[in-house]
Amino acid sequence: MIKTFKQKTRLEWRILWPIIILVLISFLTLVWSMGYLLANEEFIKNDIKSHTLEKAIDLYSNIINQIFIVDIFITVCAILLLIVLFNYLKRTITEPIVSLSKATTAIADGNFKIDIPTPGNDELGRLATNLREMKDKLYSYYQDLQKEVKSKERELDKSKEIERRKDEFIHLTSHELKTPVTTIKAFNQLLERYFTEIKDKKAMDYLVRMDKQIERLTRLINELLDTSRIQSGKLQLNEERFPLDEMVNETVEDMRSIVSHHKIILKGGTKASVKGDRYRLSQVLINLLNNAVKYSPGTDRVVVKLDKQDHQATISVQDFGIGIPKSEQKKIFERFYRIQNEKNPSFPGLGLGLYIAAEIIKRHGGEIGAESSGRGSTFIFTLPVA
Repeated sequence: MIKTFKQKTRLEWRILWPIIILVLISFLTLVWSMGYLLANEEFIKNDIKSHTLEKAIDLYSNIINQIFIVDIFITVCAILLLIVLFNYLKRTITEPIVSLSKATTAIADGNFKIDIPTPGNDELGRLATNLREMKDKLYSYYQDLQKEVKSKERELDKSKEIERRKDEFIHLTSHELKTPVTTIKAFNQLLERYFTEIKDKKAMDYLVRMDKQIERLTRLINELLDTSRIQSGKLQLNEERFPLDEMVNETVEDMRSIVSHHKIILKGGTKASVKGDRYRLSQVLINLLNNAVKYSPGTDRVVVKLDKQDHQATISVQDFGIGIPKSEQKKIFERFYRIQNEKNPSFPGLGLGLYIAAEIIKRHGGEIGAESSGRGSTFIFTLPVA
């Protein structure tokens, strides 16, 4: 008990001692009243014996009135003391707590320059000191963080500038390459006609190979141009309403005439029309078919499926080739992203085809994704039905 009594904190004593004083005042008032009556007991008895009952009652009334007046005086003194104690507690406890509360709110709002006064050497004073130290540490951390943020912002600005220059370079280069490639293609066609007339089969074989490489280069240039248009927001869509099955059938037939070592199988149908850019959507399907053929060198078939559910048409392209690791399936639609896999051979390309396809589908209000279980891949894209 003594140990607990000694362990009382200064703040607790500051609250307890006014209560103790009030209890002592009440106790002393009671003791004084009882003592006054006991001290005058014999005198009261003698007065009662020597006076009539009426006078005795008056005497008792006078005594009670005296006690009542004294009690009122003590009560008034107690009330005045309570007012003084209230102001004291307000000044030493309530106001410092309110001040600390405002300080913590200001710190939470990011104002680290607020002044935190020390109300005394008690617990509130130590709390204020700890809060001030915490504020100073937070401010130091905040300054370090601000420096790091500014550094990252500068790095980001540099990265954006590099990205902007790269996009500008791609745009200018692709434009500059397009004209000579078109000229080379035209001369190649003239040479094909010439050697066809003179029936030079060896020269024709070389020209066919050259034409394939020109087509490949043209496709890469177009991908660079499309990427530049997407980045600048200038990729135009010539929207029209057309039968989806018809577009898919035409694209598959065109690919069948080009691809000789894979059989492209078309399944299902939608019997639906879509509103969009027919050429761009055909470009998406061609890209997926080219990838399906390119990344399945040891197989001989690719499956295209058409389906319709509610107000949504679904087109999927399935191959049975090398597959896509699960960790790479979301990244393959990023610009210039190519899967690095030591087990599989390196395939040519810039990593732009799927990025362009995803952007085209997104701008048509659809979605595109890839599934792979280790052997083969399935690319699926959806389009809203018109």
